[in-house]
Amino acid sequence: MPVKARLNFVALRPIVSLVLWMLVGLVLAGGIFSFLGPRIGVNLLDKDSLLNGGFWAVALMVGIQQFLLFLLPGWTVLYVYPALRPDGILGARVDGRRLGLVVVLFLVSLPLVSYLNWLNLQFPLADQWQALEEEANRLIATLLKGGNVPLLVLLIGLLPALGEEMVFRGVIQRSLVHFTGRPHVAVWLAAAIFSGIHMQFAGFLPRLFLGAALGYAYHYSGALWVSVLLHFFFNGVQAVYMAMHPDMIDQIGAASGPDRPPALTVLGAAAVFILVLIRLEKHTGQESA
Repeated sequence: MPVKARLNFVALRPIVSLVLWMLVGLVLAGGIFSFLGPRIGVNLLDKDSLLNGGFWAVALMVGIQQFLLFLLPGWTVLYVYPALRPDGILGARVDGRRLGLVVVLFLVSLPLVSYLNWLNLQFPLADQWQALEEEANRLIATLLKGGNVPLLVLLIGLLPALGEEMVFRGVIQRSLVHFTGRPHVAVWLAAAIFSGIHMQFAGFLPRLFLGAALGYAYHYSGALWVSVLLHFFFNGVQAVYMAMHPDMIDQIGAASGPDRPPALTVLGAAAVFILVLIRLEKHTGQESA
């Protein structure tokens, strides 16, 4: 009789450590906000006060959160568990052909992300989730209206790319691969956690697919720096574009939402995505044979 694969629960230890470090980061962030708030005249723990504080108050809050909740916990756990970083925290050099396929895979995922964004907005949200969505949109709009492009690239592009990729791909996805022995399951589970933790459910489906595309970029390249750069590209380009087109900022979260991408574009992108995924899987299988 065939032997059933057993789940390796020891492999979940890094995720448990990560959660503990993120809780420590949350407590530290709360303490820093409580300390700084009275000194700058803004209650950083109250969203209305934060928004009234303007760009610099929101930028300070976002920067501290990204560092203490993602970047520091992710780096710490990767450092403590060498099995998660066989080629260093950001990974090693990647074969040019494989890197090219990974980049193509990510680029053709973008029309699918756009379609899923439109699709997600067709489903009504409960009032409490809609309120969270509006709150997040106001914070993003406040940052974008500040017009400080270098700081936007740092806060919306670089810090989330580094911190979130360390957490969701470097720690969670890799731990889940060790836990399940099934990379595809690990990619999608990590992507679901990545999307859910943002607590913005009007964008759950596109963020889920984006997370999976970044997860496959990491899995097939074997280097975290690849998914970090792609994540940075995705966030950074949008932030710079919106900052340079301030008339579009007020449309963030608009009830009408984006237009539906053309069906042929979506179908073509889906076909290329699957073909490239198959090619990468075959390439990986040949190397491990």
